[in-house]
Amino acid sequence: MDPILLPFWLVVGVATMMISTSIVLARKIKTIKKSKVAEQEHETKITDLSSRTASLQGDLEQTKKDFRNAQNEINDLKDIEARLNTELRKTRESLVASRQEYDKLLREHTEQKESFSRQEKELRQALASNSKLENSLKKLKDSNQEMTVKIQELESSSCQLQKTEVSHQETIYRQGQELEQLKAQRSELEELLRAKEQDLHKLQNNNRGMTIKIQELQAQAEGLSHKNEAGQQTITHQQQELEQILAQRLELRNTLREREQQIQKLEDANQDMTTKIQELESGLQELKKIKESSQETLSRQQQELEQLTIQRSELNDKLKELEDANQRMTIKIEELESQLKAVNVDNAADQELLGRQQQELEQALSENSKLQDDLQAKEKQLHKLQEVLKSTQDEFKKLESDKQELEKTKESNQENILRLQQGLKEAHIQNSELKNTLKEQEQEIEKLEAKERATSIKLKESEDLNERLAREVDAQKVVISELKKESEVRKAPSPEEESAAEVKEKLESERQEIEENLAKGLLDAGLITETTYKRASTFQKKQEGNLLQLLFVNRDIDDHKLVEYISSKFQIPYFPLGKYDILEEALDLFTPALVQVYWVLPVEKVGDNLMVVMVDPFDNQAIKAIEKLTLSTVKTYVGLFSEMAGKIQSFYKINIRGRDAEGNLVCPLFIKTNAYKGRERRSVVRFKAEIDLRVADETSVVLSKGEDISWDGLSFKSEREYPPNSILTLQLNMKEGEAGNRLFIPAVTEVIHSTATVKNQFIVGAKFLNIAEKEIKAIIEYSSKGREAQSKLEKESESGPAEQVEWQ
Repeated sequence: MDPILLPFWLVVGVATMMISTSIVLARKIKTIKKSKVAEQEHETKITDLSSRTASLQGDLEQTKKDFRNAQNEINDLKDIEARLNTELRKTRESLVASRQEYDKLLREHTEQKESFSRQEKELRQALASNSKLENSLKKLKDSNQEMTVKIQELESSSCQLQKTEVSHQETIYRQGQELEQLKAQRSELEELLRAKEQDLHKLQNNNRGMTIKIQELQAQAEGLSHKNEAGQQTITHQQQELEQILAQRLELRNTLREREQQIQKLEDANQDMTTKIQELESGLQELKKIKESSQETLSRQQQELEQLTIQRSELNDKLKELEDANQRMTIKIEELESQLKAVNVDNAADQELLGRQQQELEQALSENSKLQDDLQAKEKQLHKLQEVLKSTQDEFKKLESDKQELEKTKESNQENILRLQQGLKEAHIQNSELKNTLKEQEQEIEKLEAKERATSIKLKESEDLNERLAREVDAQKVVISELKKESEVRKAPSPEEESAAEVKEKLESERQEIEENLAKGLLDAGLITETTYKRASTFQKKQEGNLLQLLFVNRDIDDHKLVEYISSKFQIPYFPLGKYDILEEALDLFTPALVQVYWVLPVEKVGDNLMVVMVDPFDNQAIKAIEKLTLSTVKTYVGLFSEMAGKIQSFYKINIRGRDAEGNLVCPLFIKTNAYKGRERRSVVRFKAEIDLRVADETSVVLSKGEDISWDGLSFKSEREYPPNSILTLQLNMKEGEAGNRLFIPAVTEVIHSTATVKNQFIVGAKFLNIAEKEIKAIIEYSSKGREAQSKLEKESESGPAEQVEWQ
């Protein structure tokens, strides 16, 4: 670049930057203004909405009042409706006779519709035959439209008849009570009506004869339509006969009108009956008019058909003439085509030459047009460049003058900047000093606030402790009194408890018999060996565990073979859990504790029947417990242990696989200690728990430390011997977090035993009476401190611990 143009381009860049910044600022200002306007509009809308809500609330109160009034009116209308229903039952008998008369009229109406449908079919056939002729199609379409209009009129007349029926019903409903009084007069009028009906029957017979004659004439007209001249003469004679018939029909109408006038004179004796009869006769008159109009339409259609046949014959003659002319023209066209072919052969060569020449001309023209376009574009570019040069020269002159002014301003600005820099240095020094002082003050304030928070937390904890202790003391007194009463009641066994114990003993005896038969069958089938059976039986005698669970935990049996044996030997069906998706509704029926104790899974509940899959389907005690819990009859299925373990672990997050690959007991569902006394305590596992305790009875509060804990209770050290069945409230203190904050968990317990030790101390075993499962879980997690403590306890339990706590 030229060094002369450098300042010019720098100025241009600065100017463009200033312009772009000014445009951005202008846009931002516009957006801010728009946002302010939108906020104002939003505020106005909010005020409008508030006013509308107020008005709507007022409208709601009014609508509520109107709704209450409407309900009262509806109740009144219901009472009126009940009364009207009673009156309707009385008047239905009188409506039956009128309904029969109306049915007769409807039948006649349907017959007329059928005749009209036949006529429509004939017209459609005529339209199909004359489809090629445009003039005849237009006429037939017009006739079809007229027929549709007439049919609509007939349908409207049928609607009017229905409306008249409704009006009959309304009038009969109103006059039902009065009809009962006029039964005597009705008998006399019925005789007159019978005479009139006979006259009407005669007239109907005459009409039928006339319709038969009309049909005969129609048949004759159809036969004579093929003959042109003779047919027209016969049609004129038939039209004259039809006119005579219509004249006779008019005379019959006059006679009917005269008789109707006579009937009206007779009915003047009773005004109520005359209204009903007049309505019925008006319906008959309308039907008669419909009949007359239908017969007139029939005659018109016949005339139109005859005209169409004549036109058809004429058009056929014209078509023949046209066909002959077409044949002649085709011969001439063929001759001309032969001549054209000869001419086309000569012209083909000439056309090829012309086509080549035209292509060459088009190429030359396209090239010329491109060159002209290029020239015009270049001329435009030159004009633009000249204009740009002029503008740049003017701008360069302006920029030089601006440059001189900027140099002057630059010198003045540099002097001002130097002064400001000196002032800023002095201000920075002062600010740094002030910041240091502020930091020191803030640190002191934070220390004071931390102290205040710690003191406030301690005060709150102490206040909460005092309140809890006061509440616990009050609650302990109430609980102790109630539990004393319960313990007194428990000492004397009730007959219900005795019966429950007897049922339990029966279930245990049945279970033992089934297990003996099962063990013999497994030995005979070769599924287990005598050594494994002896080992399981000796362990069962010591600990009273479940035979199948022992076999599964020690991995002494194949679950596939066992399921096949149980399903074939005991006819217990196998349920494939791997191919079935259990619904959440069924899973919610069982608690995790129930699943963990009995190794069961709910599958589906249909009515009062519950489908349950079990590893041990012979556990009667489990079945009875499930039936009591779910209030349903249990249908047992046997399942594979591997599938059951996977489903229970995925649904209930419980591991029942027994031992792991290294031989360690993962989750024992029965106790391997000498203190174990039956299958009902499978969930009891003890953990070492050195937890700080506060033991409170009726008289004092003593500090102590826990020995071990389980889901059912705990043991702790005490310098005092507590008698059995005495009620104690414990407060378990646990550290929470790195800060060492205390977490207090209260629990109400019952003393089971107190055993003396060497140093004038006692180990007290107590059973939980009132504590949440979540809190027990938290205590066990805190006390166990991982799987290492649990594995140590399990090893000690397998070797036999020095001290055993018995909860029963």
